[in-house]
Amino acid sequence: MKLNKDHTQKIILSTLLFVVVLYAYNAFLLGPLETMQTRSKVADEALAPKLTDAKKQIAKTKQLEASWPESEIIIKQVDEMVPDGAPVAWFPPLMADFFKQKGIEKAIARPGRDTVGKEMLGFKEIGWGIEIPAAEFVPLAAALSALENEHPLIEIQSFDIEANRETVQFQHFMVNLNSLSRQ
Repeated sequence: MKLNKDHTQKIILSTLLFVVVLYAYNAFLLGPLETMQTRSKVADEALAPKLTDAKKQIAKTKQLEASWPESEIIIKQVDEMVPDGAPVAWFPPLMADFFKQKGIEKAIARPGRDTVGKEMLGFKEIGWGIEIPAAEFVPLAAALSALENEHPLIEIQSFDIEANRETVQFQHFMVNLNSLSRQ
């Protein structure tokens, strides 16, 4: 069978059209699909650690929900231990009375910094500086240990001792402590 010029042109044109359609299919349909698939895989791999973290957070949340009734009881107990009113009004007299009961005549409480409680919502920690101008070491040490035992919302952070040459038996104390209070 002999192909004439018209048939040859049709075959070449059909072949050229087939190549153009094949190129367009690859360039405009398959190429973007493969690129999108690659991006999706990368995004999925990037989300895998976040998914693991989210599952851990869900487990922690379930654990917190399970311990909520117990925590609520503790918060209620702490709330009952904190006196009503502003801490500046009740804390200095509380400390003065406490140290007087322990035989230390003068204790001056001064407020320091406030820190919002991260562990117990609705409460804050207040830093206090308590100055005791003259006291003997042993009675004061006993009073400080009794302070944390009798007042569980108070935590002693540090204390400084200064000895005076004129009155050797009496030292000057500066006690830094934190107390828990309502916000």
